[in-house]
Amino acid sequence: MMFASNYFYAYQGSFAFKVFDAPARSVNGVVKSLGQILGALFLGFLLDKLPMTRRNRGLVGLALTTVITIVAYSWGLKYQMPITRATEWAHKINYHDSAFAEPMAILVLYDIGDAFYQGLAYWIMGAITNDPFELARFAGMYKAVQSAGGAASFAMDATATPYINELGATFGLLLISFPFALIVVLGIRDSNYEVEEQVYVDEVAAENNDVINVLESGAHTAPAFDRQSSGSSEKKA
Repeated sequence: MMFASNYFYAYQGSFAFKVFDAPARSVNGVVKSLGQILGALFLGFLLDKLPMTRRNRGLVGLALTTVITIVAYSWGLKYQMPITRATEWAHKINYHDSAFAEPMAILVLYDIGDAFYQGLAYWIMGAITNDPFELARFAGMYKAVQSAGGAASFAMDATATPYINELGATFGLLLISFPFALIVVLGIRDSNYEVEEQVYVDEVAAENNDVINVLESGAHTAPAFDRQSSGSSEKKA
């Protein structure tokens, strides 16, 4: 999932530039972003609120992500097949044109699927450990490998690889990632507190017991307010 998560960037950007004129690409950018917002909120709600075990919530999220990915890229594959880098039109598609609806809908589905995919990846990382240091390493590795995948996709696009091959590489990486994600999700527990050696909340509380007791007893009070040192022009009595 790490390598595949941003591999779509080059293909989708190149495809939109090929098909849409500048105003249509602007509309596409706004609507796609709205699709990402809605997709992230929807998946986040399901992964957090469904009345079932955490592992089963992960399985539902993975199933939905897989379905929307297959639907979006299958539709995109059908639309892309007759269009090559050599294809020329009298004019590119404008958002006023009737032909705008289908590629716009495909790109919105791509972005809803991307929101599902990214949200699921972060949810999986957060579900497999409570250790903040380990989580930091997971997030760092995720962004590093994700960026490597994005760089590889732009390198592929820079060599004028046929669009259909770029789409196939993107779709293929996403499909390959799902079985591996399933293996991880199947190992998710409802709680990691019983299996991890350290529970950081308790440790912090233990370290701060003395401070808490002092504050509750009122043994120490704040120093008297000094108007002069605070910058006030009023003189002390």
